[in-house]
Formats: sequence, structure tokens, C-alpha cells
Amino acid sequence: MDLKKIVKVLAEKTKEDGDEYAIIICKEDGKFIPIGPIKGEHGTVSVPRRSRLEELCPRDMKPVGVIHTHRYTPELSLNDILYSVLEKMDVCACTVENGKLECRCSGKELKKILGD
Repeated sequence: MDLKKIVKVLAEKTKEDGDEYAIIICKEDGKFIPIGPIKGEHGTVSVPRRSRLEELCPRDMKPVGVIHTHRYTPELSLNDILYSVLEKMDVCACTVENGKLECRCSGKELKKILGD
């Protein structure tokens, strides 16, 4: 299953029950590997700091971003933007509207792999 399909399945689940999910994206030599998902709670998901994410990525890969689900809108929250700036990583928020995956990202790296 490709990453976009995985994110869509998680966003559909969030739409149903309100629990958010996050996927860490690791990269090396143009190859992206998703790690997760991390299950959050109703309306929120906690993502570890970058130093912890580096431990979760496979050897020789580095974390480049976080894709997470929102229940109602794909707009980035203030916390999403702060995380992106402080941790120096892309953050995407995604939801499903009328059966279509909608995502908003803080940078270009993850937009490429989500097809935005």
C-alpha cells in the first residue's frame, strides 16, 4: 500500500472517531520510508522531538517530516507550524473530504510524496 493510501485510511478513521494519527517520514538518497502510525487521542496526537525521531528512523536515514490527520480540516494548526519551525521538519495535516484526501503542508518535501 502506498503512503497516500495509508494516510487516507488513517484520515477516514479520524473522521469517524476523532482520534488523530501521525506518520513519521524518514529519507535517504531520495527514498522515503514511513514509520508508524502513532495513535493519538480525540483531536490530538503527540509527536516526539526530532532527536527521538532520529532513533526511530532506519539506519542512515533522517526524519524529514510528519504527516498527521485532522478530523474536520486539513489546515495547519499553530502547534503544527511551531513544531515545523522548531524541529526544522515538514508537517502535513490531512483529512478526507467527499472521499478525497486533502492535505496542507508546511514545506515542499512532503507535498511531493503526497501528490499535492
